[in-house]
Amino acid sequence: AKYAGDDVFLRELEGVDIDDTETANLNSEIVMRTPLSNSFTLTGGTLLQQNLTSNDDKVLQRLPYISLNGYHPLEEVLGVNLRLTDQLKYTRFSRKENYDGSKLELYEKLTKPFYFGKYLEGSVYTDARLTKYSLSNTVVSKDSNGQVESSLPSSSDRLLPGIGGSVGTTFEKVVSSEALPVLKYLGELGQSGRYFEIAKFKHTLEPSLGYRFIAKANQKDNP
Repeated sequence: AKYAGDDVFLRELEGVDIDDTETANLNSEIVMRTPLSNSFTLTGGTLLQQNLTSNDDKVLQRLPYISLNGYHPLEEVLGVNLRLTDQLKYTRFSRKENYDGSKLELYEKLTKPFYFGKYLEGSVYTDARLTKYSLSNTVVSKDSNGQVESSLPSSSDRLLPGIGGSVGTTFEKVVSSEALPVLKYLGELGQSGRYFEIAKFKHTLEPSLGYRFIAKANQKDNP
């Protein structure tokens, strides 16, 4: 957990080991994760944010979030090298001022990997994200008299379909550690250097090119 009793605390005192002196937010997060099967994992947690540049009453806190994540190789079922990834996530957002509420998301992604010999590998995919918002407080802003100037609907949704792909390759070069004595010396520092000696280094370069298209969606009523 991270907390500063004063918003300028990090900037005015030297040697404070809480976070970077230029950070705008202090984040405190608790995460719990457990496998449910070979295909599904359940994750839950909370995320608290302390804003160091504005009023904390307007900062959205995630109290809590729960996520069910799945990964399904479909080759044995369909006889085709396809991978299905899905996620169902619920997040409760809370704050003292302005709109808050909950968000329910369903994400599905179908991927087809491909290979060109030993030189290129890539994938193409199609995905969709469905989001459902339910607000308990719909107020966006108030005037100087405390009257509501603008607000959001208590319920709204959004669908974002997309397609994409990527292609890449890997270049590797193995060299003797004797050709890089400085790296060899640094790598053997510490306790592991007493028992092991670095014989070789491998340089790896992995260039890739990717593209993703997301269809335009009307988000006027979304928070």
